[in-house]
Amino acid sequence: GTANSFLTCSTEPFTKGTQRTFENGIGVVELLYRTNLLALVGGGSCPQFPTNKVMIWDDTKKKCVGELSFYAPVKTVRMRRDIILVVLEKKIYVYNFADLQVRHSFDTSDNPGGLAALSIVAPNWVLAYPDTQLGSVAVRHLGVGGVDREVAIQ
Repeated sequence: GTANSFLTCSTEPFTKGTQRTFENGIGVVELLYRTNLLALVGGGSCPQFPTNKVMIWDDTKKKCVGELSFYAPVKTVRMRRDIILVVLEKKIYVYNFADLQVRHSFDTSDNPGGLAALSIVAPNWVLAYPDTQLGSVAVRHLGVGGVDREVAIQ
């Protein structure tokens, strides 16, 4: 995002995608694959949306169709067709995309840059993020049937 807009691009082939201009700043933009759905978080000195909210934007309808609110500013958002991952400075939340209900939450160490990686292959998902132990990375795997495994890598 920028002071008052966002722009998406396709990488294969490399082309300009969606561009929208708002009255105020956008800090985080996450596009759901090549769909019309984006996650937007306000940013800059005059944010378009609160910095502690994730707005689910339907670009076909040109409006917000969902909203997630948090106690602290949102650092990063990642999306798949089944889940939305929201990263705060000390916590990560995983939501069901279909009903926006929280599915999991994980504590992290200080994460001001919002570092997190999420696999895109369904139905399993793998998530990597800064562990609560300084200098460690947590790698979490949630398999089919809800089997949850975690490994800390130092």
